[in-house]
Amino acid sequence: MDKLCRLASVYGPNSNDPEYFSEVWRLIESFGGGTVLWGGDFNVTLDPILDRESSARTQRTSAARVLSAIKDDASLVDLWRMKHPGIREGTCVIYVHNS
Repeated sequence: MDKLCRLASVYGPNSNDPEYFSEVWRLIESFGGGTVLWGGDFNVTLDPILDRESSARTQRTSAARVLSAIKDDASLVDLWRMKHPGIREGTCVIYVHNS
């Protein structure tokens, strides 16, 4: 049985750019039906409390709000978060070296 699938990979901007995700989503939608697999490095934390090591910034950015709305409206799933609900951990660790 054949299934249609749309596969997209992104490298999101390091700045708070909500329009970027809106534009990418419009492009993904333009390819028609089928299951959407959208991955990559979004450079966005959907839940700053769970997804950031530091709790200094707990406000969601406008890019995170737009991406979350797209996820909810399109019934997309954050697979990592689905498999690890409530775990306070992210997938990126930045080490600062003093030299």
